[in-house]
Amino acid sequence: MRSYLNKLLNLDPLTADEIKSAVAMIISGNISNEQISAFLFGFSMVNIDEKSILSFIKALKVNAKNFPKFNRSIDVCGTGGDNLNMINV
Repeated sequence: MRSYLNKLLNLDPLTADEIKSAVAMIISGNISNEQISAFLFGFSMVNIDEKSILSFIKALKVNAKNFPKFNRSIDVCGTGGDNLNMINV
């Protein structure tokens, strides 16, 4: 993580592989909250392009866990029906 933080400190964008690796480290739980905060802050300060965002999303999806399916469930969080093409994050 230190090398990624150093790159971000110098405002150097990370490669897709570096983003994937950093997200995997964060999800593993082996990174301190301070390092996570520094990474997210540094990542937001670098000129983020579509490729960087897509790499971050793909890394999150690879490490995502499935929710169990329920037979009788409804959507109560307001993520549709208003025709505004928005999602809750």
